[in-house]
Amino acid sequence: MDASSPGLSEAIQHRARLGRGSVGSLGSSVFDPSAHSPGRWAALVGAWGGLRSAAADRARSDAQRDLKVARAPLAATLALVAGQRAQAKNGAVFAAILGLATGGCANLDVPSLSPDLSPRPRTERVRVRGPGSGSTVVENCTPSPRTPIVYLGMNDGASYEVAALKRAGASVTHLGSAKNQDGLEHEGRWFDLTDADDRRAYAEALGVVGMRGRELARLINEADDYGRDEVAALARTLSEAESGARCLDRLILSGHSDGGSIWGDDNGLLTWDLIGELMALFPRASAQVRALMIAACYSGGESTFAQLRTALTGLDSMLGYDESAPGSKVGATTHLVRWAEATTPNGSRGESESSLRVDLMSGTRKGQNIAVWTRENGYQVNRVRSPLEVDESRYEATRTAIASIVEGETDATDGPNGVLRTHLNNVHHVLSHPDLPEHQRAVLEREAQRMPRLIHYDAVRRRFAETYAREIAAGYGAAGMEPAPIERLSRSEAVRSMYELDRVRVDRSRRDNANAEPIDRLYLLLRKGLLDLDPAVIPASWI
Repeated sequence: MDASSPGLSEAIQHRARLGRGSVGSLGSSVFDPSAHSPGRWAALVGAWGGLRSAAADRARSDAQRDLKVARAPLAATLALVAGQRAQAKNGAVFAAILGLATGGCANLDVPSLSPDLSPRPRTERVRVRGPGSGSTVVENCTPSPRTPIVYLGMNDGASYEVAALKRAGASVTHLGSAKNQDGLEHEGRWFDLTDADDRRAYAEALGVVGMRGRELARLINEADDYGRDEVAALARTLSEAESGARCLDRLILSGHSDGGSIWGDDNGLLTWDLIGELMALFPRASAQVRALMIAACYSGGESTFAQLRTALTGLDSMLGYDESAPGSKVGATTHLVRWAEATTPNGSRGESESSLRVDLMSGTRKGQNIAVWTRENGYQVNRVRSPLEVDESRYEATRTAIASIVEGETDATDGPNGVLRTHLNNVHHVLSHPDLPEHQRAVLEREAQRMPRLIHYDAVRRRFAETYAREIAAGYGAAGMEPAPIERLSRSEAVRSMYELDRVRVDRSRRDNANAEPIDRLYLLLRKGLLDLDPAVIPASWI
């Protein structure tokens, strides 16, 4: 059973309830006037011995402490039984010795156990062991206006957005992209996150060891190229909160999104699945996050919110975008500041959930596109929400309208915010329905990835020509054709060039196989990249 699974969490909480019940039963028996006096004194001494051991050696790990707390009621209960049976002074003395001895057993070193993953209230005083030497006492994790917002920015505009938040008075921890991609400095050491040994060493440096350490190293590796440093930086912040070195409260994820992931220009990509798995490694930290904003297009679908709430179990509110979001310098900072003001903690609990409303961005660019969820009011968007069958019919209508564009027969003539954008919105409106059958969801999620590459084809063709210049030259050269200027061709022109190359490829394969390999490779690149718009050939960071 996974350590973060609800079943294990419930089992741990049940164990804690049993422990408290034993102590409570013990107290009522000890102070029962009908009990024999020698037995009462023996039980008190035994209880003291058992409970003393639970309080001793506070620098030990949570797992060891939990084991001692579980043993303390056992020690005291054994003493109580012996004491109540005692009829003479010798019996009472024997019971006291038994209680002290049994309680003392809890001080014995025990093998390292999995940590207690049951969430604690933000206001609970807990003792935990953090990375490095010694232990840290967290007196109170109640959020305050000075609790930093944790900001993970994937785009170049991240610094601009953080500066706007700070000018508005917010305290911000900026987890920006590393100067050298896929690497990170920690405590004076540089870790190359493309190297397996360095990934494991980084996890150990954070104090994440054993099975959890191996899992963290795996998650860092599974991030998209250039996204490993962001995963590692977020893991460091979570590990600090998990160990008690800091408190979390609000989290911002900023970048581009297709509804299933977040990425940046010339940067990596993080899926919601990966973020969820990372949060599961640090359950106490992730449970502290009270408010989440995803400053990215198509990040506010109801199903997306539901998925992220399973990873961030302490959320009171979320804000994302049902359709497109404003860019960093054309409206995003206004939205970020308004969100920060609306979610500023106040009082003992923090934000009043009703302060985050769907009209929060009214009067701003793309303010009508926000989606919000609060624990009090549920999921809300500004558009009139339609039944699934209505959204599906709208999707089918625009799918038919753009069929010739998708197939590369014609080109869109109404710009990036025309019929292609309308269709992409319709795709996400259907995906937003939690009751959408899974087989349909899988198809539409692939289409949601494909459409932004079609909308931003101008950027795609330039990057394609730069990245695959060698393959383009070799393939057309082997075919005896003039290389097509992909960076200047419209998509329909590039697709026609691909079909011409295919005719030469087929003709040559009939006569001989000489030079077939570079032609075949280029044809597959053109087909998968420019016709199919496959993310494996056209990475998200290009758009």
